Amino acid sequence: MGPVAEQTERRGTRRGVREMSTLVRASISSGIATAADGVAYQLLLVLFTGSYGFAAFVGALLGGVTNFTINRRWAFASTGKRLRNQATEYAVASLVTYAALQTCLFVFIEVLHVDEHAAWVPAKLIAWLFVSYPVQRFLVFSGGSRLQAPVQDAPASERPPIVA
Repeated sequence: MGPVAEQTERRGTRRGVREMSTLVRASISSGIATAADGVAYQLLLVLFTGSYGFAAFVGALLGGVTNFTINRRWAFASTGKRLRNQATEYAVASLVTYAALQTCLFVFIEVLHVDEHAAWVPAKLIAWLFVSYPVQRFLVFSGGSRLQAPVQDAPASERPPIVA
């Protein structure tokens, strides 16, 4: 193998390792946010029996704030996007994810007659795998490199941290 081919192979390997690292960090972030979401969901189901929609909304809100904060600061590559723009994109992505979660919950609970407590885990997994992660990875937190310098025209409070 020639030097150009070796260099290309090394770049591809590094890119794959970075992508896997991003997936692992995003999974950890999502796990923390899902724990907060799940505790709120289960607690609110006990307090407001039969209101799985309300419980899912409050849980999703709490989990969303947790997830955005961790993702912006640690899980995904710095994009240099301003906080307001990224938060708006995240809010739209969260609404789409929430709609997917509600749809899954409805199908599991109303159509398949799965217990409302048990339905939450598979509904969350489906919504995360097919909606939340892809939208966050390829839209909200897209582009950039973890080693990239922050955008200089953004105020210091809105610049992403440099992570080596």
